Amino acid sequence: MDPASRTDTDGLDQMHTVQAGIQHVRDTACPPDVLLMRLSDLPRQCTSEPALHPWCAAYTSDSCPMIGGRLDHYRSFPPRLDTNMLSAPDAAARQGAAAEPWFAVWLAGYRVIIDHGNLAASYAGTRPLRVRPVTWRLPNIF
Repeated sequence: MDPASRTDTDGLDQMHTVQAGIQHVRDTACPPDVLLMRLSDLPRQCTSEPALHPWCAAYTSDSCPMIGGRLDHYRSFPPRLDTNMLSAPDAAARQGAAAEPWFAVWLAGYRVIIDHGNLAASYAGTRPLRVRPVTWRLPNIF
């Protein structure tokens, strides 16, 4: 194409083609996001836990004793944190409480929202690809 005959719409068409290509790669090459969520998070469709790659979600489920269902209660005292770390927004409410069942919620995408003044990953308004239990134990039943 002769540069002198080029119009601004040609550039927009190219930009839309690139965006469509990027979206196609995202849809076909990127794995789904996985949110590890407690039973109490499911009705709200959001969690303060970050989204994970499926491999990282599997590793976390195996290595974390709470998510993996190997603990029946949360610790009764706050954990010692590094100066660069923040406590979970609901940490005080969980201290000493019975452990909840955990679920892996597989998503094509999610939004970051503000939930009770804290950042949270939300899939409200979208349908999860799947919801799988990580632990089957119900609260206070051991």
